[in-house]
Amino acid sequence: MIPLTLKFVGAFLLACCCGGIGWMAACRKKAIWQQIVAFERFLQYLLDAIRFRHLPGNMVLGMASQHEDFAPFCPGHTAAFSQIRPPAYLQHLFGSELRDGLHTMETAPRQTVCDTLEHLCELCRREEFRMQETAGAAQRLYPRVGVCLGVLIAIVLA
Repeated sequence: MIPLTLKFVGAFLLACCCGGIGWMAACRKKAIWQQIVAFERFLQYLLDAIRFRHLPGNMVLGMASQHEDFAPFCPGHTAAFSQIRPPAYLQHLFGSELRDGLHTMETAPRQTVCDTLEHLCELCRREEFRMQETAGAAQRLYPRVGVCLGVLIAIVLA
């Protein structure tokens, strides 16, 4: 009787652990989506300040660095667009295009800066929608798959 109970408890714990691992993986996808949303909001902030308030880039970056939402992308004394730190996921995905766009904005006229920011916002927006769908699907699927995998491992080990 006791060995059977121990097997049942072990199988239950294994299923819970694997379900937790699935939940953590889904949370990681959601965190990436939230970083993309925040970075797109940051770029939109820069675009609006440059286009509608006619502020120079270094002043806009100084103002952005004071917002705690933008702090990960625009650390304290950021004076140039090339010093902006995009999320690692976007750097990996759009690497050279993102880096080249930020470098171009440093010496470009105001209209070119606005056009470049619009383009970067659109790239982020497209990836944001794609990642939102991916994160939603992961939150529905990964924990269930983890529990099923845990039960399967328990059955194999029994």
